[in-house]
Order: sequence, then structure tokens, then C-alpha cells
Amino acid sequence: MKVYHIPQRRVHLIYNGIPTNMFRRDPRLRSAFRTAHGIPLGAVVFGVAGKLVQPKGFSQLIAVLPMIMSLWQETSPETPLYFIAAGVGM
Repeated sequence: MKVYHIPQRRVHLIYNGIPTNMFRRDPRLRSAFRTAHGIPLGAVVFGVAGKLVQPKGFSQLIAVLPMIMSLWQETSPETPLYFIAAGVGM
């Protein structure tokens, strides 16, 4: 925390509340999801999952998606780019 000049005594580690070992790559599920949603296997997919509320800043991400998509088309027109959001709110 030296970069932020925060005393070590004020820094506390909070472990992930989700058992991450439950989330492993599964090529069959990946392929099935992409097929069900019409997403080509070679496409790049990014997104968010969670409670879509203002404090988390999802509206800012959504606001800049057109710019991201435009830049992507300029630099990687041969690779489709998909954005997926899952959650409640907004």
C-alpha cells in the first residue's frame, strides 16, 4: 500500500466470499452457451454479472460501449466482440 501511502495497520485482507474452485472452464458448457446465444466460437466475449446498481458504475461501462465497439472494429475487424450483462437492477 506504499503507492497509496496507506499505513499497513489500516489495510485488512478480505478473502473472496465465493468458493472460486466451483468455477472452472468447461469447453462443453462454453460451446453450448455460445451456440444457444448465437456467439461464434472465435468471438471475444466480456461482461459483468452481479447487482446492476449505480454505485458499481455499470452505467458508465454501458455508456462507453459504443466507443469500445468502434475501437474494436478499427483494430480487430475480423474478430467479433460481444458484451454480456447478467443481474438485476438498472
